[in-house]
Amino acid sequence: EVRRRSERAGRFGAGNADGTVAKPLSQAALSITTYSGGNITKEDLYTAEPIVGTCENLEKSYFRLTSAPDPATVRPPHVLRKALDRALAMWREGKATYFYMQDQMKGMRQDLTVQHVKTELTVEVYEAHARMALEYGDVVDMNQCLSRLMDLYRSVPEEPSTSCRDEFYACRVLYEATVGNRGSFAMSPALRSAYMTAVARLRETRGCGTTSVEILHAMDSIRALRSGDYVRYVRLLRSAPHLSRKLLERKDVIESMRFTAAQAITAAYRPNVDLECVAMALGFADDDDDDDD
Repeated sequence: EVRRRSERAGRFGAGNADGTVAKPLSQAALSITTYSGGNITKEDLYTAEPIVGTCENLEKSYFRLTSAPDPATVRPPHVLRKALDRALAMWREGKATYFYMQDQMKGMRQDLTVQHVKTELTVEVYEAHARMALEYGDVVDMNQCLSRLMDLYRSVPEEPSTSCRDEFYACRVLYEATVGNRGSFAMSPALRSAYMTAVARLRETRGCGTTSVEILHAMDSIRALRSGDYVRYVRLLRSAPHLSRKLLERKDVIESMRFTAAQAITAAYRPNVDLECVAMALGFADDDDDDDD
């Protein structure tokens, strides 16, 4: 059994993205009790004894755990900090594809989880992965990161000088309204929960003498979407922060609002409607400007 599991672990390499073959796991790591189905769940990782990592590699691929990880393959927080800085630099400079970055970010998340690290570094890793996923259009990974961030925000002290939490509270609300509701914009339980969390955050920031522009913008956007107010929607889309804009301009969202707007305009101004005015009202002029850029 030990030999079989060692061979299985070796299929994934040493965690390096170059695919080199790994050393067999130590007897101690292999002898730890396995979990049902041969896979370790997130709940198992959160409740098991924390691992103290010793790996110094900045580059490490993600692979699903089938047994307790070997500490020699887990990177400690100070190495993960360097790995995150490296990944962010590569992403900004366009030196890596999204799929490579996804692999690297998941590897960092796993190393943090098995070591039970819940610090500002953990928050930064999940925020970085959420941004990358949203920019690429990977709403599945983005949702995973947002869900984890909502938990981390409750337990990790905030660093006011570097915090961008309001941005992700706003994204959570817009995600539930657009992707989570599959374009219906109804006040589902998930959207209501995200909305109330954002309201609580807004009250918190006001108590500190500041106002969250991102959250206020998200709330205005929700009202515009649910009421079918396409004029306000187009105006808010133009002024949306980067991550919020990515959600508001999703194809299913913008097409739904444009269809609603087209029906209202043709009903109000028929039989003659100026095509240029309609295009401007529906936000097509903005699309042309983006194409020119």
